[in-house]
Formats: sequence, C-alpha cells, structure tokens
Amino acid sequence: MKSESISTISSSPRKRKSVKRKRVGYRILNTIPHYRVDNADSKSKAVTRARKFISEEKIIPSAVIEVTGKKKTDKFFWSKAGLYSLEHVAANYTGFPELNEHIKQYNEMLNAK
Repeated sequence: MKSESISTISSSPRKRKSVKRKRVGYRILNTIPHYRVDNADSKSKAVTRARKFISEEKIIPSAVIEVTGKKKTDKFFWSKAGLYSLEHVAANYTGFPELNEHIKQYNEMLNAK
C-alpha cells in the first residue's frame, strides 16, 4: 500500500493592503512637516535616534522623521500615540485621528479637479 503525504500548507489569513491605498496614504503624509536627522556616525538604532531628536527639538505630533544612516534611510511618523513606521501609517492612515484634517483636504483637492 502506498502512503500519501498531505500537505498542510495554508494561505495566510492576513489580507494585503492595496497599493492604491498606500499611495493615497503617502500623498496625505506628504502634506505634514518633514524632518531629517543624520545617524551615520552614531551606533544607536534609527528609532532611538528619532526619539532623541524629537525630545531635543520638542517636535509636536504629526510629523515625519527621516533618519539617514550609512546604508539606508528609515522613516517614521510621530503621532500623539507614539512613533510608527511610515509604511504602516501609509497603509492604515484612517486609524490615526491627527490625520483626519489632512484627509479632508486631500479629498477636497480630488473633488476640485
């Protein structure tokens, strides 16, 4: 008798965010203040450097912080609830109440065209 192996590969239960949604999120995020920090000489992580920069400069929430390192640039969104990856915020921009005004302005701009 020949034995058969059953594969238990299942599809991921998570749903991917659409590319269009992320594009809209990035367009909305381009309307808020951006800050750039150099982290090339430091041995600290990018998120640590971003937090230190925010406390030193006393930056108010709703800002994008770009931390440039030796090899890559990490981007973060500073909100009232904390520091988030920019990619996460672009995909889930409706979950951040401080972006509501920017979302309204973006929608008005689209309707005006």
